[in-house]
Amino acid sequence: PLVGWAVVYVNPDPRTLIVWILGAFGVLGCYFAAQAFQQQEDSSRGYQTLVVTHGPATVIFAARLCIGIGFIGALILAIIGWIPRVCLAGILCGIWVDRWFRLWAKEPDGGSEAWARGMAKRLLVAGLVALTFALGEYVRASLAGEPVAGLGTVAGHPPDRPRLPHWRMPQ
Repeated sequence: PLVGWAVVYVNPDPRTLIVWILGAFGVLGCYFAAQAFQQQEDSSRGYQTLVVTHGPATVIFAARLCIGIGFIGALILAIIGWIPRVCLAGILCGIWVDRWFRLWAKEPDGGSEAWARGMAKRLLVAGLVALTFALGEYVRASLAGEPVAGLGTVAGHPPDRPRLPHWRMPQ
């Protein structure tokens, strides 16, 4: 959505800000998760990363919390209609990722890099599922002659965009 906003010159609004913040939480969660199994390496290098100062359990908890905020925030946006409601199906991916974090947290010393790779794979699948649902809604709306690309969500039409069918939108 971020590149899309830039390409079509949509002015930033509260929806833009919230999506950016939720995305930042997801990236921060991945940053924490990447530290979980590196306590010995970071300590031997003299780094004072969170995993060195507070241990793998804290880092995995921080990663789970940040990524959870991203998922829950996206679900709230779908509930209120700021993103396509069909994306609510992503709750299953969120549960799947959270279950992985619960299992990972039980690993002594943060487990291995395989746990981080497993998390990354699950997040990739979750992202692809979300994009597939959003694209499917885009195509459905386009074929039905409805406004597309967030211009026709349940929450309403952005005030700075013209109310024209997609085929009559200025190029």
